Amino acid sequence: MLNSSFILILLLGFLSSCTNRPDQIIKIGLVDSFFCLHDIKYGQITVAKAFGANSTDDGIAKSTKCLKLKKYQRRLHGHLVLKKVLDEIDHKRKHSQKVYIYPINVFEKNGQQSMANWNKALAYIRKNNIGYLVTASGHLSETNEQIMPKSLLKDLIVLAASGNRIYPVTEKTFIWPQHHTDDSAGLLFGHYLKPSYAPKDDKEYGYVDQTLKYFDKVSYLTINAKEGMLKMSSYALAKYTAHLINHCSKELDSRSLKDIRACLKRTTKGLTLLNVKEKRDFRTLK
Repeated sequence: MLNSSFILILLLGFLSSCTNRPDQIIKIGLVDSFFCLHDIKYGQITVAKAFGANSTDDGIAKSTKCLKLKKYQRRLHGHLVLKKVLDEIDHKRKHSQKVYIYPINVFEKNGQQSMANWNKALAYIRKNNIGYLVTASGHLSETNEQIMPKSLLKDLIVLAASGNRIYPVTEKTFIWPQHHTDDSAGLLFGHYLKPSYAPKDDKEYGYVDQTLKYFDKVSYLTINAKEGMLKMSSYALAKYTAHLINHCSKELDSRSLKDIRACLKRTTKGLTLLNVKEKRDFRTLK
């Protein structure tokens, strides 16, 4: 008969093998417009071939457009977000978790998208057991009745750009999934503007950009910067996605929003917004 000490050792070994699996994979579905990359590995980061969730099943832009990136930046917004994420990741850092990024295009060649495109993207995400929906885009609706239901986000964690009220987005426009992204569904990211004057201390100060669409849901911001067409909350999303991969991979693997928020608080800096009255714990990248 096995004694209790031996049984305890077996149990601890089993639990250790469950929590330290060598094949742990963080799967990220990056939903946006056309991409230029496919089937590329960067150390522990793997980028799958872009999937086209549109009428032509086309996720990768033609090579001529990719070569003329500056001229076609708007169409290649997804590629610019992905490129920024990959540029910001510390590929020398060793993690127990591998990261797979699945680029997904929901746009047509005319720049339009539809609920059908997004439903096709969600079907692809679930087929591949992807846990994170990351997007600097979103489906636009003009009425509350037209917006896609929150139930489609079940079992997914959303990391999204908050969006900006810049045409075609207005004060009355609903953006999916941002509209449904709350404490139980995920995180929204935005940007702030550097003030011309601020107190001289060790704190970080800024002004919120008043065009930020879902500011009341945003706690994580980065100073606004521009890289081609990539700017504002799209830029912030790319920076934070890379930051999470760099510093919070264990928390991403746990798929616990509580753990992810705790990691962000530990690895970012407090931010004081001078034009915001409410006392909220705003954070910014160091």
